[in-house]
Amino acid sequence: FIDDDFFLAMVSSASSVCNALSRVLWGVIADKLSYQVAMACVSTIGTALTLSLLLTPFMGKTVYLLWICAMFCCIGGTFSLMPFAVHKCFGDLHFGINYGMMKVAVSISALISALISHFLLPVLGYNWLFLLAGFISYIAFILTVFLHLTRHGRGKITRTE
Repeated sequence: FIDDDFFLAMVSSASSVCNALSRVLWGVIADKLSYQVAMACVSTIGTALTLSLLLTPFMGKTVYLLWICAMFCCIGGTFSLMPFAVHKCFGDLHFGINYGMMKVAVSISALISALISHFLLPVLGYNWLFLLAGFISYIAFILTVFLHLTRHGRGKITRTE
């Protein structure tokens, strides 16, 4: 719905800045409150933005810019909170290896989701793909809320010397 390449380039640049700055902000929020509060906020906001992205063509270019920047703030939040989650679930012992394996899993899932969306887009269209992405973000919220109820969510594993 936006035919202005310069504007879209500006959206891309602004969203990259938002992504970078939000990593610090979400880290501060997690330090001050908790991982769960920060991640619940990130996934809730991400879900709302993804589900409502379908409406941005009716609200204009400025709203689209704000939505994309806010979505990239959520992406930054997710990536800045990953070390918190790995540490909470697996503790200090072998943190580097555990975090590295989690990043490998994220890379593999990114490739798989790109392939899946490539084939689903012609079948479902953008609207249903956005709804599917919003639903997946909602699942992240549910998992975050219940993480503390698992044996890994209690964070009792510590480094042994």
